[in-house]
Amino acid sequence: IFSTATAQLLHSAQNDSGAQPSPRGLRDRQLRDILEGLRLGGQAYAVFETERARDRAVKAVEVSGFEFRGATVRMFEAHKEPSSVLWANAVRRGFRWTLRRTVTGLATILAALFVWFVAFYTPFAVYSMSFDYSFGREPGVVQNLAFSMVVVIGNAIMYLICALVAERMGFKYRDDREVCYMLLYGGACLCNVFLDMIVSSWMAYRIVLGNGMPTFQGIPIANVTSIGMLFETFAMQRSMGHALYEYAFPSTFLVPFVLEPIVTIYIPWKVMVWVVRSR
Repeated sequence: IFSTATAQLLHSAQNDSGAQPSPRGLRDRQLRDILEGLRLGGQAYAVFETERARDRAVKAVEVSGFEFRGATVRMFEAHKEPSSVLWANAVRRGFRWTLRRTVTGLATILAALFVWFVAFYTPFAVYSMSFDYSFGREPGVVQNLAFSMVVVIGNAIMYLICALVAERMGFKYRDDREVCYMLLYGGACLCNVFLDMIVSSWMAYRIVLGNGMPTFQGIPIANVTSIGMLFETFAMQRSMGHALYEYAFPSTFLVPFVLEPIVTIYIPWKVMVWVVRSR
């Protein structure tokens, strides 16, 4: 804190006089005004050499605390590691600021889901639902690869958006930020999976219908009106199982993990290298 304040005073004094002043010549009042103008978080962290010393200090003031400049200071055992503290967020923020950031973050995630749905998923869904599945025809390798890339792109977009939203929430501890990210990403992925299962169910139904497979009782699939009876048929379960397998592998459990280091590490690194090189 002192070095930052001193640098500010040196800079201001140099602009006023044009000469480099000595730190000893700085007035105490100027330094005090800068230090008192700093925005504090209302908390401080004390580091002890041993846990025993920490426990003794906490026990000594756990009843009434101690007075410091007219304020009562209380000491508690920190349940977070020092490395997990996000010092840039260790400031006092009101309920309105937190509510505004929360609403903005949720709106951002919903907007990203909407863009992904309109730009990526809708064309694939329209193509899949309009495909001619008669006489046992099924989508080829290109269509299955497109389905895989839709899943991968959707998950990657949600990965980045949820990470940015969790970062902007202003959590004081890294653990809390990661919990928020997992909840946001899990909810977004559930929406993606829900849409994927709707299209997969429709494709499975059209495949079974195009093959003319009957139920166990010999009833044609086209004459089954109950959704429960439809999903209880072996043909529908077999087709859904195959669609679920293609959704899980390679779309979910292979391709994203192969592309993740390229998209999240190598490409940003190369972009930053080009930016620094252009300066």
